[in-house]
Amino acid sequence: IFCAGKAVTRKKQDLLELRRRVGIVFQEVENQILAVTVEGEVSFGPLNLVLPLPEVERRTAQALTAMGLEGYAQRSPQYLSGGEKKRVTIADILAMEPDVILLDEPTASLDPENVTRLEEILDRLTQAGIALLVSTHDVDFAARFARRGLVFNRGRLAKDASMEEIFADSALLEQAGLRKPWLWQAAEAACPGLPRYPLTMEQYRLWLHR
Repeated sequence: IFCAGKAVTRKKQDLLELRRRVGIVFQEVENQILAVTVEGEVSFGPLNLVLPLPEVERRTAQALTAMGLEGYAQRSPQYLSGGEKKRVTIADILAMEPDVILLDEPTASLDPENVTRLEEILDRLTQAGIALLVSTHDVDFAARFARRGLVFNRGRLAKDASMEEIFADSALLEQAGLRKPWLWQAAEAACPGLPRYPLTMEQYRLWLHR
């Protein structure tokens, strides 16, 4: 594994650098949240970097604001909704100010409203220059959000391409146990034989009136 062009070893300094540069948001938020308050949870990472207290406070407040959690600082995470807990775990990572965020099945257990809110948050993170690497089986989410896809099958990389190229490869999808997005399938059923189809609702509307 390489981080910023340098091989990562088990040396303490290498691991600290990895944790500073790369954050991970777990699929199961209950496995990530440890503190008794939201503020305590979000400040946990910066405190472990042994940063000065004013810097910890700045990062914590900034992360809470970015996730729309300003009024949640003294609330207990265990009483929050699934979507709110997901935002807390992302704030955890933002407070570390990483270069890369890894997200494991970020849409799992979220209702449609919170999936939409999550996508808006992830879009803002991308615009802020943070690289996002998402592990997901939610092909509709991947189609809407991702621009590059890596398909793994039996522990090996089967394809690295644009989302359009991936979903056009029926043999690959079958081998990997995946399906085409619903919008792609609807367009393909209406007009079979085209090389590619829309991935987002905006693309679908334009496609219908082409």
